[in-house]
Amino acid sequence: MDHYWRGVLKFKTSNRNTKYPQLTNDVNAALVLPRGNADVERGVSVNNSVVTAERNKLGEGTITGLRATNIKKRSGAS
Repeated sequence: MDHYWRGVLKFKTSNRNTKYPQLTNDVNAALVLPRGNADVERGVSVNNSVVTAERNKLGEGTITGLRATNIKKRSGAS
């Protein structure tokens, strides 16, 4: 998909200006959007391991701290 749009956005007018200047901005904005749900699904998975039935009343700050600790454990960081 990136290669296709790169080719389209290279089109120039007879006086060497970009043929589709507004399209260039729109396409570049769209191409930076993620194309999958892996990050979201990973976040849900981490949340499910952190917020259990016994921990269902944790505050947002506590959950964020536990998530950060959990991610460090999974990546092997210390």
